[in-house]
Amino acid sequence: MNRITNSAMLTRDLGIRLLWSIFMMSIVAGSPVSGRGKGTGPADFIFFNVDRDRIREASFLETDAVIGAQLKYTWRELEPERDRYEFRSLIADLKFLAEHDKRLFVQV
Repeated sequence: MNRITNSAMLTRDLGIRLLWSIFMMSIVAGSPVSGRGKGTGPADFIFFNVDRDRIREASFLETDAVIGAQLKYTWRELEPERDRYEFRSLIADLKFLAEHDKRLFVQV
């Protein structure tokens, strides 16, 4: 293989590893928080689709019966160019929700 092909494979491998790391972080962030979600019953997530600003609404954040948000990310948003990955919005949403004792369910 030539150097360009090796570089592209390495870039793709790093992107896959980063995606896997984010997935694992979401599992950790999805672990029981504040005593909720200990297997005592169904857990409710609100599906916001791509309208991610709605996770900041007080009605969502203050409802203890809802443990998290299901947010949709397009592959084009996560990989805007071949082998160039962009996870800032996903990581920011995950961090915001964790700070508010909520979980993130990622849909791609």
